[in-house]
Formats: sequence, structure tokens, C-alpha cells
Amino acid sequence: MKKLFPILLSILLMLSSCIQDELDACAGRLHIYFSYIYGQTNQFYETAKTDVHLNYYYKESGDKFRETTIERASIGIDNPYVREKQREDKDSITLIAWTHDERVEYVDAASTPMGVGYVHLKEMTPGSGICAPVDDLLYGQTSFHAGTHIERRDVTIPFVRAVCRVRITMIPQTVQDGDADIDINGRRDTYATVIIPHADDYTFHLKGTRNKIDYNNITSGEEIILNPKAYYDEKDGNVKTTWFGAFSSLEEYLKVNVYIKDNPAASFDCAPIQLASTPGDYIDLVIDGHYIRPQMSIKVNGWKLATVESSM
Repeated sequence: MKKLFPILLSILLMLSSCIQDELDACAGRLHIYFSYIYGQTNQFYETAKTDVHLNYYYKESGDKFRETTIERASIGIDNPYVREKQREDKDSITLIAWTHDERVEYVDAASTPMGVGYVHLKEMTPGSGICAPVDDLLYGQTSFHAGTHIERRDVTIPFVRAVCRVRITMIPQTVQDGDADIDINGRRDTYATVIIPHADDYTFHLKGTRNKIDYNNITSGEEIILNPKAYYDEKDGNVKTTWFGAFSSLEEYLKVNVYIKDNPAASFDCAPIQLASTPGDYIDLVIDGHYIRPQMSIKVNGWKLATVESSM
């Protein structure tokens, strides 16, 4: 009994030190896991190859109180990111995370709805309007109650692809068919094996892909119409363009507006699109901002649709 008394006394002293130091000596921990469900399995660690940016917000006020960069090598499917709770880790918290990419600017504007972040593709050269596509940028968000300072919390952040790429190959119908009734030197009823497509052939209506996107991934607004400047090459029978990169908002380029919960979150001229009319080449439409899954049908005057691939 005499030996037990010093042990009990030391335990009481340790507990009192926790109380005196505002429980700093007894801090609980946040165990943060990451998931990207693709093909019914967690593909986050196969897809994410770079560091992860993590922002902490108070859910009620929307104030950001911490930013963290997590080294990719330090986390795994059974190895979460572990952090001791600080004084700020209380009440309800919103975590927003994304994988790192030098080609992307991470935008956290005051006008952005609380708890929502978005990204913007950088121009290769400032003012050029040309951006490099980004394939595997992942974006995640979750909210939870932090509990008391001494409690452990296990939190999983579900990720989605922050960039949606739609790849389209289209071939001029008149060129593909090889013959049509044309006017040569004022004579009609003349058939030729090489036909110059009409100017309307270069107007691409991406029906179902609208210029407004809400937080629930529902698109609305006007359909996106592409009007690239292209020309017909008689040597090989293909429609070509010297243009590559992005459409600007000056009618010859594409302008995309992103809306979250009916609030404008982003407006940009830098949606990279590569125009091609030969099989195996693509029109790449990359929309940055909040993750979307476009429901798309295509109507193209004078063109034959070859392939459509959607990478989500």
C-alpha cells in the first residue's frame, strides 16, 4: 500500500499538469485519410503523385485558420496524415484539399462561397491565352466536428477530379464521303472527289455542356459553341488550323463561366482546346474550376463524329 501511494500521487500530478496547461500535454490527434473512389476502389494513392495542399476553415464563420502542405511520400492507404490538435481545432471544421501542380493557381477569393475553393489554369506565357492541360488534379472537401482537445478524430477526405477533359475527334462529312455536288467555273451538277467544306462546318455546338455549373454539378445557361479559324488543305484532304491552345473571350475564343450555388465563382478564357480533324487526333476541352461531369451530345453541321472520349 505504501508503494501504491507514490504511484497514485504521480498520476494525480500528471493530470493536474494537463489541466494547468490547458490540456496541451494531453492533446488528442487528427488522423486524416484520403480517398478517390474510381472503379469502386480507392485510387487516390495510385493517382496522386504530388504533395497535397490542405486548408482548415471554421465551418460557421468561413475563416481560414491554417494551411498545410503534406508530403506525398508521408501518406499511404494505411498511413494517414496525423496532427496533434491545437487550440484552433475546435467546433465544426471544413477541410479543403487539392493535389499540387505548378500549372495551376489555387484561388481562394473573398467572393467564393464559404467552404468552396477552385483552381485556375496558368498561361504558359502571361497574356498568351495558351494554357497547358492538367489531367490528374484532385480536389477534396469534408466537414466534421473536432470534438474536445483530448479526443482523437478519424477523418476521410473524399476527392474528385478537379479537371474534366473531353476529347473529341470530328471529320468533315463532305471530305469523309469523298464526293458532292459543287459549283466549278459556274457549272453545277459537277462531282469532285475533294470538297471544300462550308464555313458552317467549323462551328461546333457542344450541346449539354453549358456555361453555368452549380454546386450540385447541374449545368445550365447557354450551350458552348466553338468557332475556331480553320482551313482546308487540298494536298491531304484534311481540315487544319494553325491555332493551338485556347480560345479567348473575343468571339474567336472560348470563354467559360463557372457558377457554384448560383454564385459566379470563376470566369476564364483559358480552357485549352486542341483542334484536329484527322482520326486519332482530338479536340481537347478542359474546363477548370469546380468538378463537373458534362452530359454531352454533339451537333456539327457538315461533320461526321468519329470518337468521343471523356476522362473523369
